Amino acid sequence: MTVGRALTLLLVLVLPGCISAPASFHGNGPIPKPINLQIPLRDFGMTGTLSQKVIGSFRGKKKTLRFEVELTQKKLAVVALTSLGLPVFSLTYDGTNSTIKTEMKGALLPPPAWILDDILIANAPKAALSNALDRAGYRLDSSPTRRQIIDAEGHTVMHIDYSAPARSSWGSDLKLVDEMLKYRLTVTTLKKTRQATIQ
Repeated sequence: MTVGRALTLLLVLVLPGCISAPASFHGNGPIPKPINLQIPLRDFGMTGTLSQKVIGSFRGKKKTLRFEVELTQKKLAVVALTSLGLPVFSLTYDGTNSTIKTEMKGALLPPPAWILDDILIANAPKAALSNALDRAGYRLDSSPTRRQIIDAEGHTVMHIDYSAPARSSWGSDLKLVDEMLKYRLTVTTLKKTRQATIQ
């Protein structure tokens, strides 16, 4: 799969699952299923690209990847690359369904299916994200510099801290902590584009 340049966030190993109640994961046993958010891409109200450096910590390992992300009104496409430019995985998402292709086996870090959720949670407009989380049985608690995802029992399953308040969350530098899968991401945007679309 090829992509322009684009959006951003995580790292490798599983197929997308169905929505399920979050279960804490402590590094052993089967990996729980992602939220599997469904956000119509038109709800972003824009098209754009991101080129980002993502540093992830998972199961005691740390890895740095480059993410190239492209958002159009029809698809969100992501390619994860090593520092040498070798593809690790790619994914595409049409607002409902996603396709994931793993290029490099054993590049341990969170599964691509989780990465898609992370990208949507970090970059989607607040209203669109809140509606999608409600449909999935979660809720959003947010401020100009933080987003927290709360499950039905009131537990925080993820939080994202942005480096500074911004008019748009698209491509903002951030730190993400996933309490379900126990991983951390630090995302730095190297280059981004953004163009509003007519709704």
